[in-house]
Amino acid sequence: MSDYAVEIKIKNARVLRLMRRAGIPSVAALSRASGVSINTIYDLISLKRAPLSTITGDWRPSIKMLADALNCLPDDMFSDAQRAGYMKRNKRVVEMSQEEVDLLLDKGNEQMSLDDAVYAAERTDKMVKLIDEILTPREASVIKTRFGFGGDDGRTLTETGKMHGVSQERLRQIEARALRKFQRKPNKERLVALL
Repeated sequence: MSDYAVEIKIKNARVLRLMRRAGIPSVAALSRASGVSINTIYDLISLKRAPLSTITGDWRPSIKMLADALNCLPDDMFSDAQRAGYMKRNKRVVEMSQEEVDLLLDKGNEQMSLDDAVYAAERTDKMVKLIDEILTPREASVIKTRFGFGGDDGRTLTETGKMHGVSQERLRQIEARALRKFQRKPNKERLVALL
């Protein structure tokens, strides 16, 4: 007996990965950067529009504009199978039992691709350097411990307070002061550029 209705959506992972790598957070931001309409980008990501012109067999102009915005070649955006055509339907609802959902989600064994892992590590290194530049050594240590910049998970206020020899309230004050520093315009712009 099925307990869940699971919707499966097929999307172009290459374009989404290139967006992350270029630091483009959303389809709307990609639209602004490239000049291509949001609907066209959604259709390309959901594989509902062929990237090649059916008449000439060349890349559509919108694909070239997106490639420029993403600093890549059009070939990097689509696999051979994706270039060949488009999908009339890119989603399907499947009924599943609890066991099948648990298997699908495989909560304890989530894996990241090598490209994504390298990108995340580079971004973390840049973030740590920015923290060290902007904050005092004590503030930087608190923020790194509290939010998990150092390879491990973030710590609670109690754990971080004990590590730094201060009360929860004092730690909360240090954390708030440090975070306010990132809200100042020049620091905020540097932080947003990393994200």
